[in-house]
Amino acid sequence: MRTITFEFVKREVPVSLDLCLPDAPSSEPLPVFIWWHGGGLIQGARQAMAPHLKRAVDKYNIAVVSTDYRLAPQVRVPDIQHDMEDCLAFVIEQLPGELAAKGESTKLDTDRIVLSGSSAGGWQCLMVGLGMCPNSKPEHLQKVKGIAAIYPITTMDHPFFLEKQTPFGGLLKDDPDSFADFRDPDAPVTANSAAVEHRRKFYMHAQQEALFPSLLFSKEQRDQGWMQKTDVVTFLNQSSEHQRKSFPPVYIVHGEKDTAVDVDHARRLEKALKAVGTSVVYDEVPGRDHLWDQLEPDENLQALWDFTIQKLRS
Repeated sequence: MRTITFEFVKREVPVSLDLCLPDAPSSEPLPVFIWWHGGGLIQGARQAMAPHLKRAVDKYNIAVVSTDYRLAPQVRVPDIQHDMEDCLAFVIEQLPGELAAKGESTKLDTDRIVLSGSSAGGWQCLMVGLGMCPNSKPEHLQKVKGIAAIYPITTMDHPFFLEKQTPFGGLLKDDPDSFADFRDPDAPVTANSAAVEHRRKFYMHAQQEALFPSLLFSKEQRDQGWMQKTDVVTFLNQSSEHQRKSFPPVYIVHGEKDTAVDVDHARRLEKALKAVGTSVVYDEVPGRDHLWDQLEPDENLQALWDFTIQKLRS
């Protein structure tokens, strides 16, 4: 696998994506798998690809895009949605040309795209792929052949995020004030927290203090109903027949013992997708906690890749 980095949009800071290509040259254009990283939309980086995701590039001869986005609370979910939309638009409209401009002979088949993401990234791929982001172009969404959601968040309007929890990894003993800069909505905007070691604990801090709704949405946005507008199950239940005809097939995988995103999110999502007639496959993995596919090097998530390759090659 080889990686080429592109800046796909400039906001308060540049926002970048990594295009991962097979080492071997390909005579055929490569279908595209776009992946959003996790971290509750408050931490994380495009570099946090699981081992199976990196292996898939050469194993299946596909292009994988791993993308950054601006992080909350310095921006909020409606702003992050614009980064998500712009990523998909850049991949379709500009990335093939940008790649050729670098002297690369590899071509991309942007008519065959699967969207994916882990945790908060699972929420993002669902919001984009189901058409929940307000500025997505219909012609772009038509190119999305499937959604592969890995232990996805589906809403902040859920007891798991509204109430204090014992964090993933156990109770934090850090001084709460050590997270003050991260909690400050007026702090400098960032789109990648890989270099900030302490921010890697921000998710657990937010779990422990039940901060997620206030970090991801301003009070005004919460008053305007943005928690409900970004609730995937609520969106599905309220969707029109016209919208439902355009929903791509969905694959979901979630660990039964997940302590960072309650498995109820995936169970409710499967039920809602079935209710609106969308093709859905749900794998609930016994005994597994959050991030097991990243922490266990031999994990392949084979069913996810079987789904993905079938959608990309059909």
